[in-house]
Amino acid sequence: MPEALVTLNERTIMCPIELFKSTFIFSTLRFGLLDCDGSEKRYTCCISPDALPRLTQPKTPILFSLLGQIAVKDCFMTARGCLRPPDEEPVASCWLEQRSNPVSDLTWRGILPTIKALVQEFAAGSEVDTSQLLAVGADGKLRFQVIWQGDVGESGGDLPMFDEFGTEQVPASISQVPFGQPVHAVFSIDFVHDRQAGKRTVLASLFALMKA
Repeated sequence: MPEALVTLNERTIMCPIELFKSTFIFSTLRFGLLDCDGSEKRYTCCISPDALPRLTQPKTPILFSLLGQIAVKDCFMTARGCLRPPDEEPVASCWLEQRSNPVSDLTWRGILPTIKALVQEFAAGSEVDTSQLLAVGADGKLRFQVIWQGDVGESGGDLPMFDEFGTEQVPASISQVPFGQPVHAVFSIDFVHDRQAGKRTVLASLFALMKA
């Protein structure tokens, strides 16, 4: 039988990404199939039912969270988003960076070990392209990219951005992006395996971005 697809619209669990590797649920990490398009298969991080016996789904998707701020460089987190043909679904993205305080510095140190562990579990020694997820800024510190891709029929106005009270607040232009302010990102970590090209890529698919 074909592998059953998982969906993020049903039951999920949430975990701070910097802590995931050190939690008990890491030992139950699995990868659930999100989508299959031609030679590409897209998987997302899940836990097995053994971790939480009362959950009835075969695999339960994980949403990760991260506190940081939006980097000014390469920010396309607006209703306009990234440039796309008019007949394609909207895409928006930005790079997150740590805040200038000791707590943020400690939090962000945990990101890289978690991503390395996820990559190792998924690819088992094979090469995985992390360039759509991780980068190093001019200050030598880590950057973390989140990407939102709308579904069929959605527009840039459906970008899941919210203020600190949970009210939807989608920037119409770059001048309205809350640079320098703390934001809380919720996302899944997905792996795309192009079997024809023999390439594996990891990225963060944005679920919500809100002021903290």
